[in-house]
Amino acid sequence: DFKEGHMRVRQRRGVMVVTWLLVASLLGGCAALGFETPDSLMKEGQQLYLDKKYEEAIPKFERVIDLDSTRWLAYVYIARCYMAKGGWKLAISNARLAYQAAPAGENVLATLAEALLGGATAALRSGQFTDAISNFVEYIKLRPTDARGYLGVGQAYIGAGNYADALN
Repeated sequence: DFKEGHMRVRQRRGVMVVTWLLVASLLGGCAALGFETPDSLMKEGQQLYLDKKYEEAIPKFERVIDLDSTRWLAYVYIARCYMAKGGWKLAISNARLAYQAAPAGENVLATLAEALLGGATAALRSGQFTDAISNFVEYIKLRPTDARGYLGVGQAYIGAGNYADALN
């Protein structure tokens, strides 16, 4: 009886040791894979942005938003990435999302204004006058003292053949 009891205890200890080794190796493997956190992804994305690797940075920032939808700074960086690539529609939409989430957030207003001005200017150059007008008007609401908005919207109205609005 004593020998059998002793054997069972040793077997249980062996099973426990193997179990702990498995758990430890699984945890170690997960650590090696690196769990994504919003903070770690933001840092990676910001470094990629600084390195001008915009295509690689955008998915990092999108993943931040997937994990934590309150991270408005990720929208700012997505907008900046698209601005750097000349993707004005996506830059504007992401800058608007940042503005909706945190209108007083650092660089949010500046990023939205820059995206609108860039998008409006690009639309004007490509003859998309309706888009240009819309973006310039929104830009003027954000930056009412900036003459570039008024000059641009005037040019867009002229391009659209709307001379009365251009004079205004």
